[in-house]
Amino acid sequence: MERNEDYYSAACRHLAAARLLEEHQRLLTADHLNGFAAECFLKHAMVQSGNSIPKKHIDQLRSDMASCIDAARFPDLLAVWSVCRASFAEWRASDRYIGTRELESALLRCEAGVALWERRRDCVRRMAELLGTAGEEDHVG
Repeated sequence: MERNEDYYSAACRHLAAARLLEEHQRLLTADHLNGFAAECFLKHAMVQSGNSIPKKHIDQLRSDMASCIDAARFPDLLAVWSVCRASFAEWRASDRYIGTRELESALLRCEAGVALWERRRDCVRRMAELLGTAGEEDHVG
């Protein structure tokens, strides 16, 4: 069975789940979902710009994403991404396979890591605002 990809809905779902996890201090997984939400919001804009979507994650697409988004239609989103792109430089989809202690030491056990996490979170929330949602869908499954 073929599935239809809905990047906007997926982004909202990931963001809503990340918010719930943050409320329960599950920041590593919240950060991971924020990365997927950012990816999906950007892919949504790429589709709305008439571009096809490569089967890659944000960590493999970082440099190419802006060129695939219509600057006239999404100027604010591109401005946010230009500021936030660096905060996702070390984000990896493959981190889902990394042990908790290793991720904690890299992200949450130092002031710079926590600040990075906060920048990523704030970036995704700003994207959600610009695209018309606060990411508060009640389906987070």
